[in-house]
Amino acid sequence: MCRLDERERIEGITAFVDELVVGIINSGIYWTQHPRVETSVRELARMVNEHCDGTDEPSLSLTIIDRCIVHQGRALLGASLSAPKLMKPLGELKAGGFEFDHGVDASDFTLLLQLLTDRRRRPESREDANAALAASGCGKIRLLGRMVGAVGPTTPVATITPEGDRLRAGTTLDVPQQVYQGLVDSLQTTMMQVCCGDSLELGAVGSMVQEVLTTLDDDPKAILNLSRYENYDAYTFGHSIRVCILALNFARNFTSDEETLERIGVASLMHDVGKAKLPFELLHSTEVLSAEERTEMQKHTIHGGEILLEQTECDPLAVTVAFGHHRTEDGRGYPRTTVPLPLSTLTRIVKICDVYEALTAVRPYKQAMSPTRSYKLMLSMDGHFHRPLLRRFIELNGIFPNGSRVRLSTGETARVESQTDAPALPIVTVESTPDGDALDEADLRTVDLRRPPDDRSITVADELLAAPAAATASA
Repeated sequence: MCRLDERERIEGITAFVDELVVGIINSGIYWTQHPRVETSVRELARMVNEHCDGTDEPSLSLTIIDRCIVHQGRALLGASLSAPKLMKPLGELKAGGFEFDHGVDASDFTLLLQLLTDRRRRPESREDANAALAASGCGKIRLLGRMVGAVGPTTPVATITPEGDRLRAGTTLDVPQQVYQGLVDSLQTTMMQVCCGDSLELGAVGSMVQEVLTTLDDDPKAILNLSRYENYDAYTFGHSIRVCILALNFARNFTSDEETLERIGVASLMHDVGKAKLPFELLHSTEVLSAEERTEMQKHTIHGGEILLEQTECDPLAVTVAFGHHRTEDGRGYPRTTVPLPLSTLTRIVKICDVYEALTAVRPYKQAMSPTRSYKLMLSMDGHFHRPLLRRFIELNGIFPNGSRVRLSTGETARVESQTDAPALPIVTVESTPDGDALDEADLRTVDLRRPPDDRSITVADELLAAPAAATASA
């Protein structure tokens, strides 16, 4: 097997963590021999063995420090954001990570998932967990002890992400990253509750939305940028999280009432909750859907309204958004109703954010569309959106939205940090030389393109789009 380069190694570890989270969640919903669980354990064993073969390492070790997943002293942001459901049982066992030996097989991972998800039979400590694994014949997986101290500023950070971006975040998760982890955890919990027929903990979701609002007030660019580190597995919900952040950031321009904004956040975060009722294979298919499959997919709006109506904490705003976010201004879209059903202002806001996110996000089967092209397409969709709201969204979001990567007229690449009163001239952080060499952290510089240094005229020459990520196996 060919030796893995740094990018392939980090992408492979991130995909492995994603799949381990998929396995944990599916094990909490289904029985051990369920096809989705069996698919996960086979895929997990394959990933570990391919990593060891491609790196000449005898094992794959992952540690968790300050809510970061660390491999060989390097913190991996993408993997860390997706893994709260993995970190929690490790914390309860007072463990600090895993070690997976070359030669591990699916049966070993079956035993590990049982240990992590069966709270009634879970051992009380890491030592007891390792003894239980060994007694069951699982000698290729071990839980590691907690590391003393914390990841410090001298600890290197993995600089290659699935998007190919340089990570400028610290090695310990800062507040926006912790908030993002909390959103992932809330949606993972909601998915499990829907699948198991339990009541939803919407109060906990509301608390997370309040934290998002606080973060948007304190450092909006941080959490808006962070939402671009999207994973593509079954249970990280990057789409719903980004729609929520976009909707809240947009709605803050119309109201400062905290209760209203919290309701908007919960409704936007839960807008696709009905997809928990769809067949897994349909929901995560990368093939073109047949007419029958499209009809089944469209039922998620009806499922979502029904799920939220059944909750004791039901909010009519959330119900209308879940039910109506695929309906159009001229009465088309789905689901069809026998009487006219005007869209609420919140549904219109979520609809705009929903479509914009879908167009601009990279997926395993498509490239991202640039914001400018997305705006043009949305403006051309007559009768689809509320035009005044759409134009206001474009104005506030910016021609080059915060977090997007651009190439400057100087040949340098940069990340957009914030908007200015000149829509085509944002404030950016320059990240590479004109020759394409990445700048060191100390050499990064922020430039207001309205007033560039040395009186030079610097403009945005092009938008840089991420390529599709390789699809990872789902549960």
